[in-house]
Amino acid sequence: MTLDDDVSVAALRKRADYVADRLALVANAKRLLILCELAKGERSVGALQVAVDLSQSALSQHLAKLRDAGMVETRRESQTIHYRIGDPDLKILMAALYEAFCKDVGQGQAAPCAGRVNVVTPSNCEREMSPVMCCRK
Repeated sequence: MTLDDDVSVAALRKRADYVADRLALVANAKRLLILCELAKGERSVGALQVAVDLSQSALSQHLAKLRDAGMVETRRESQTIHYRIGDPDLKILMAALYEAFCKDVGQGQAAPCAGRVNVVTPSNCEREMSPVMCCRK
C-alpha cells in the first residue's frame, strides 16, 4: 500500500494526533495481547483474564481505556460482559501486525496472534482497498 500523491501533508497532519493516540493505546504490551485475543472473536472478561494472565483489576483498566477510545465494544449477558473489537480499522491494524510480527514466530512456537487473520482480496473484504488482511469473523 502506498500513500496517495493527492493527499497533502496538511490533510495528514489533521489526522496525525488521532492516529498517534490510537497507536499509543495499541503499543502497550498488555493491551496488544488483549487485542490479539479479541481479534479471534468476542470474549468474556473471564476468558480474557485467563488468556492474557492479568488480574481482573488490571484487565478492567486496560479494557476501559480501549472502550473509551471506541476500539472495543461490549455486550452484557446476565452478569457476564463480553468484549469484541468494534473498530473496523483496528481489525485491519491487528491483521497487519500479525502479518508483520506474529506469522513467522519460531518453529514449534505459537505466534501470539496465530490463526486470527486471513489475507483476502477486496471482493472478500469489508474494506475497499488493494489486497489487504481482514480478521476472520
